Formats: sequence, structure tokens, C-alpha cells
Amino acid sequence: MLQRLTRLTNRLARRWQTLVPAAVLVGGLGAGAAHVVSGCAARVEDEARSEVMNAVIEARVNEAFDRIAATETQRQRIRPIVAGLVEEAKKVHKGVKGTRQDLTQQWLADKPDADAVHKLVDHRADELRQLAHKAVDAAIEVHGLLDAGQRRKIAELAEERRHLRHQRWLEEHEHAPDE
Repeated sequence: MLQRLTRLTNRLARRWQTLVPAAVLVGGLGAGAAHVVSGCAARVEDEARSEVMNAVIEARVNEAFDRIAATETQRQRIRPIVAGLVEEAKKVHKGVKGTRQDLTQQWLADKPDADAVHKLVDHRADELRQLAHKAVDAAIEVHGLLDAGQRRKIAELAEERRHLRHQRWLEEHEHAPDE
């Protein structure tokens, strides 16, 4: 049971590797910002990791800016939107460790408190839902800052990243087609 709960928690974290960057990508330019947040924020326990994460996010955002030929004005207006979303995601992911500890305690108890476990799950789901809405709001805001051609390029970049993630998943699970 504990393994299933851990897998579920990890699966939710991986979903954010797709959901948040997709939302930012749809709005533009966070191509991997939230992907990196999900991969690292749950484990960011010191400043060094946080700095590395921020550097990777900055590189991904700059790559997206370059791909769509963003103007300096667009860059200046979009960067704070992406930064705000990243900070929100970090806050949400700080609770992952505590949730895992609480779930582990319930699992190890002679009689787990089903209500407490359901409340933990509901609380995390609510936090993730709120973050998803913030990501959508950010995407809509950025959408208004880009022209149709730039939005098309962002959609193409999102598709490329989705394909790469899918290929990686296939390779990790040994389901890759033989060549």
C-alpha cells in the first residue's frame, strides 16, 4: 500500500512536469520552467539546488524567447509572469515531503486513520488544482502578449517537448519500438 501511495505521489509530481510547462508554454515561454520545478522543487532543500533549478528555468525560457523571436518588451513583460508561476509551484511542492511522511506514518500505524489520509489527498489535490488555475491565468496573460506566429511556434515547441517526454518514458519502461 505504501508503495502505491508513493507511486501516486510521484505520478502527481510527474503530471506537473507536463501540466505546468504546458500551461506556461501555451501562454508562452516557460517551455520547461515548471517541468524543472516539478522535478526539483520537491527536493529543493538547499540554496545550491534552488540556484541550479533557477538557472535551468532561465535557460529554457531564453531558448523559447529565441525560438519565437520575442521582442525585448515581450521578454520584460513575460519574465515576471513565469517567475511568479515558478514561485507558486515551489510553494506547492514544498509540502510533498510532509505529505509523504504523513502517509508513511498512517501506513505504519496499527490502524490507519482513513479520514486523515483522505484529507491529506484532498489537501494536495486542492493545492495542485489552485496551481493549475494560476498556470492557466499566466498562460492567458502571456497569450495576449504574443502574436499568432509566436503562439504557433510555442505550440510546436510544446509538441516537441511532449514527444521527447513520451520517448523518454518509452525508453525508461522498455516499450520503445525496435528499430
